[in-house]
Amino acid sequence: MNKYEKAIKYFEEHMKVLDNHCRHGGDFALEAREHTQTALEALKKQVPRALRNFGNGIGDCPSCGRGLDDNTKHCDDCDQLISPFLSYCVSKRCAECKHNNSDKVCDLYADKVDEIRRIHEEAGNDR
Repeated sequence: MNKYEKAIKYFEEHMKVLDNHCRHGGDFALEAREHTQTALEALKKQVPRALRNFGNGIGDCPSCGRGLDDNTKHCDDCDQLISPFLSYCVSKRCAECKHNNSDKVCDLYADKVDEIRRIHEEAGNDR
């Protein structure tokens, strides 16, 4: 977990407190919640993400859906950081990966698992 992911977790936990205060009134709580939400959105863009629907070197930005190629480091529309290697990694099964070394776990395995978790969480929020 990098520093941005730690900050995201911190702010998400504190959003619950702000939500409770907002239900009981108070302009300060509403304003603090709005600013915290904006900070969360910006922090999430600092975590490199895999392109969605990745194949043949192209995919979609995970934040805004813009079509991008695998040389893209960030989306010009929404500024989401993109990880070209993670895009490749998430699109393959580990056994099929050209970087697979049966002697050890891939260095990006934890990042791949985190990205897959984020994809599933986002899919759950879209329902």
